[in-house]
Formats: sequence, structure tokens, C-alpha cells
Amino acid sequence: SKNVPDWKAKKLLREWKERGFNIWLISNSAQIKRLIKIVEFLETPAFMKTLKPLPFIYNKLVKEHNLDLKSTAVIGDQLFTDILGGKLRGIKTIYSYPVGKELTEHRRLMIAFEKWLLETALIPKDQRNRGFDGIPHL
Repeated sequence: SKNVPDWKAKKLLREWKERGFNIWLISNSAQIKRLIKIVEFLETPAFMKTLKPLPFIYNKLVKEHNLDLKSTAVIGDQLFTDILGGKLRGIKTIYSYPVGKELTEHRRLMIAFEKWLLETALIPKDQRNRGFDGIPHL
């Protein structure tokens, strides 16, 4: 289904969990049916309507799970929510290029703006165009 991540993502998350990583899906979305499908497919707990980039959800996870910020990372495909939210809380961030087809015109415009920003300002010229195997750590 177009609303569920692919099997590669599920396999990767399963491997990380087997290695002892704690994984949560943190979403600003209010689309509960879509989020339930994703959570069931990925077998991962989720939080919705989190108001990223505000640090509330990050503070909650750090406190409730006694997370060590030195060994915690936020992985996200949106600079102005996922990455900024992690940075505001003092958590390492890893930017993943968006891979799915975006459903809204607003999100498509944001992806184009983020791509332009990454290509012109945030990623050094020698590290551009690395694809998924070379995810930039911002």
C-alpha cells in the first residue's frame, strides 16, 4: 500500500531493535488510520500530533526512558520539523532524503525548498549527491 513503508524499512528497524536500539515513530500527523497502518506494519510504537519541532515529545521520551543524549539520534526526512526538533533538544540528527511520493502540494514545495537549501548551503560540496548510503548527518 502507498500509505505503508516498504519491507526494507521494516527489516532495517527490526535489525536495529535486535541490536538493542529503542525506536519510536514521532509524527505531527493527525491521520490516525494511516498512522495505525504504519505502526502495525513496522511494529513500532508511535506518537502523533507531537508539534515538532517544539521539544515536548523529545523531552518526554528522554525523561520517561532515561535516554542518554550522547547515544540518541533523531532520524528524519524533514529539516524544519524532525531535524530542527532534534537540534533544539540537543540530540544528534540524521537527515534522510524523502523517498515516498508526497501527497500534498505543501509537502512537495517544502521538499523542493529543503533540497535547494541542502544543495546550496547546508551540505559541503564534496558530500553532495551521496544518496541513501551516505546520509548527511546535520
